[in-house]
Amino acid sequence: MNTKVTLGVVVIGSLLAGLILSRLIYPYDIGVREACVWHPALFSAHLKNPYSLVTQPPFAVAPYGYFYYLIVGIGIRLFGYQFWFGRVLSVASALICLVCIWRITWLLTRRREAAGVAAFAWASSFSVQYWIAIQRPDFTALAFALAGIVLALEPDDQADRVNLRSCLAVIFLTAAFFCKLTVVLPIAVALAVYAQSRRFREGIFVAVGVICLVALVTAALDLTSGSQFTWQYFVLTRKIPADYGQANTMLRYLLLTPSMWAFLLVILAYVAREGYALGRRGGWAVLRSSVTSRELLMVGYLVASAVGAYMASARAGAGYNYYLEATTAASIVVGLAVGHFSSVAKSQRVLAAVAALFILTGLFRLSHEAIREYYRWSSYPYFSEVIDVLRKSAGRSGASSEIGLSLFPELITFAGLEYHFGDWVQYTDGRSEVLAEIFQKALLSGRYAAVISMGNGPLPGYHLAQTKLPPPSKFPPVYLYLRDP
Repeated sequence: MNTKVTLGVVVIGSLLAGLILSRLIYPYDIGVREACVWHPALFSAHLKNPYSLVTQPPFAVAPYGYFYYLIVGIGIRLFGYQFWFGRVLSVASALICLVCIWRITWLLTRRREAAGVAAFAWASSFSVQYWIAIQRPDFTALAFALAGIVLALEPDDQADRVNLRSCLAVIFLTAAFFCKLTVVLPIAVALAVYAQSRRFREGIFVAVGVICLVALVTAALDLTSGSQFTWQYFVLTRKIPADYGQANTMLRYLLLTPSMWAFLLVILAYVAREGYALGRRGGWAVLRSSVTSRELLMVGYLVASAVGAYMASARAGAGYNYYLEATTAASIVVGLAVGHFSSVAKSQRVLAAVAALFILTGLFRLSHEAIREYYRWSSYPYFSEVIDVLRKSAGRSGASSEIGLSLFPELITFAGLEYHFGDWVQYTDGRSEVLAEIFQKALLSGRYAAVISMGNGPLPGYHLAQTKLPPPSKFPPVYLYLRDP
């Protein structure tokens, strides 16, 4: 690798480390309602079922998997309410993902430079830079899933027998599912790898093991939550409003990012070249190559994950993190492309060109993230003032144990109050009349000392608190309402 490329990689790595550090030390929500996991996580850490809270105080819909809540809950029990533990978990998981992407690409190409470019393309991508160091399960689930795929790929020269690696694959793939219950494609990819390798006994063991573990944990969670677990995941999720106009808007934005241009340029060139070569073989040779080709499997994984991300992004509450798995598959395909073109062209030129492309797009994306960080830190004094006003209000009432209702639970918690409805959007997005009624009755009951909302319209029984600083204009606005005397 030439000096300029090395310097570019170091610069991207240093800037990304700075971005991560900025988010780690920021004490309030990044802007995606991170604290909504606190109540389910704390219940999980006390070995209670987090899916039983949806219709009773403290009122929390639990949209993620039990294993993720358990990990974050341990951090809360040890260190109290804070964000840094969950964010560190996100960063550590991202590093594991990086290693797994490098390993998967190396196992497929046996070229270190191809594996290095795949890992670098992933780290410089929009989805990773947008979502890293945020208290959410995406990276943690993906880390377990990729580890399962690595374990499926590793023993290519071994006999078809069940061993410790097979057992670990079952555990990792199941853990991925119970971090984020939409992680299904990586399980299918791992099983396809077993089938392609003709390791049918091992593949059947992994498939049966994952199915049995998932069924066992699901049954336990459902029984101990009064069937709330299956109600939330298999009934309510199908009723979440979908808007494909929203999905199209997100997709257009992604297609306009230079990071996406870089991925498309490399991947389309590779697919066109491989498709042309495959087409020339014709007939049976094409079919046989398609069934056994791991390269084609990864391209199929990319297509399936991209289509799945587009469809999921139509749902209310969707974000660009939905494209994280597709970005991962795309990064592996980029590595395959580099491995292919390096074998038919001058290796160093191909490597330098592709690396330079992702260095430039990574720098462009990081400049945007730096601006977002500036606006986020600019909102810090306002959030601190909201906490101070709320703390003084509770002190005047002489009831420091009062309960608040907040989309940003950390503001209530840091003021010394308890909170309900840590993410009430899931009660009001139209998925359930029952949940909407529960929220409306609680809101109009007048029991809450304060309400923190993203809207500043009139709220019966409450008045908008006066603050010296105006709400942030370039960051999600927050408004504090206090109960009328």
